[in-house]
Amino acid sequence: TAEAVAQAVVELKTIPSTGPFIDFRASSAQVQAAVGDTLQLAAADALTLDIAVYAPDWLPITHVELLRAGEVIEQWDATTVPSVSLDPSRALWFEHHMTVQSDADTWYVVQVRGDGDLAPIYPDVWPWALTAPIFVDVGGDGYDAAPPRR
Repeated sequence: TAEAVAQAVVELKTIPSTGPFIDFRASSAQVQAAVGDTLQLAAADALTLDIAVYAPDWLPITHVELLRAGEVIEQWDATTVPSVSLDPSRALWFEHHMTVQSDADTWYVVQVRGDGDLAPIYPDVWPWALTAPIFVDVGGDGYDAAPPRR
């Protein structure tokens, strides 16, 4: 329903996209979070980030970026390890599991894009997607970092 979509937008449970689908999750110990969630993390705990990007072969993905608090901290393309390339049996362009340390409250998002447009079906539209944030509350005392700009 329109109300359910509006509620998902308000709760930051959305992934705007021109086609690609991003599965982005964070975990620590036994706790897992998805976009829009806040994960509580002890100060010394590591945070595992799981990223998967799906799209059909006619929607080529060329770049994947991980941002923390709005700054790019990792980026991948066809020349990196892991690389951005299509596994046609799964429509999977990118998959990566990584560990990061957060010493203060912060948030993470993943952005993907392609370099070419989707002509002849959608001229002047490029593959692009951006997750809503996963918030990290270090110390479990409540999230108090600057929120993403809306």
